[in-house]
Amino acid sequence: MPKNITQILLVGSIVFPIIGFIMLFVHFLFSIFLFSIAGLMLFSVFMLLIIDRIKEKEEDDKNDYSDY
Repeated sequence: MPKNITQILLVGSIVFPIIGFIMLFVHFLFSIFLFSIAGLMLFSVFMLLIIDRIKEKEEDDKNDYSDY
């Protein structure tokens, strides 16, 4: 499930700035809102990737039998 969320957030973080740039000429405050949402999406993607890496590291440590 987090992989789908990560992909959705990545697509949104690419699409929202493009729409925000177009809206910059139409409605300035709405474009700033879209840029801030894209920034939050990028931040969320990085947090999800860090959490996923921590879970993988814990799983690798749990299955590590190198001390035998």
